[in-house]
Amino acid sequence: MPLIYEGDCIGVIGLESVSRPQYFDSLEQDLLVIFAELLVNIKHRLRNESERAKAESAIIESRINLNERLKEQNCVYQITSLSQNEHLNADEYFREVVNILPPAFLLPEKTSVMLYYDGQCYYSENFSEKDKKQEYGFFIGNKPLGYINIFIPKEVNFLPEELKMMETDIGIVRKYKAIKQNKRALVTSEEKRNKTNNPKRIND
Repeated sequence: MPLIYEGDCIGVIGLESVSRPQYFDSLEQDLLVIFAELLVNIKHRLRNESERAKAESAIIESRINLNERLKEQNCVYQITSLSQNEHLNADEYFREVVNILPPAFLLPEKTSVMLYYDGQCYYSENFSEKDKKQEYGFFIGNKPLGYINIFIPKEVNFLPEELKMMETDIGIVRKYKAIKQNKRALVTSEEKRNKTNNPKRIND
């Protein structure tokens, strides 16, 4: 008797007497039909369970991916907002940056950040060097200002989206430092001009 599943024959089942000839009555034949249907139903259920498991896995993966993208976007937003704060000096700014970055990565609790700028190193909370490192330098023109090192454990890899996020963040930091240096140069130039235009009088 063929086993038919969704129009396809997936197997055959039958009764056979090996030791002696035997005639199988209608009851035994009906039982064979029921057993054949049972086997097909088992096949159908296993396939449905497999498809459901795949669907659930895809949903979970989609939610994880969405959560990771939200973490990365939030990181860029925080770095941008921080860079617009006129009241922070460079030391305060970089101390904030190194602690904003780890939560944006796949394993925040195992991600560490070290930032070097102008002879000073800044470390994220609970810093420890891991096996894998990604380094990003930041410049103004051709002048190197410093770099950021991201450390993650060896059992994971940097995600392409994380690398793209870091390029965006580094671009924001570069722009921040360029603006700060331009403002400092403008203030210095203004002070020199004021001194030139208003020389001190020398008493006789």
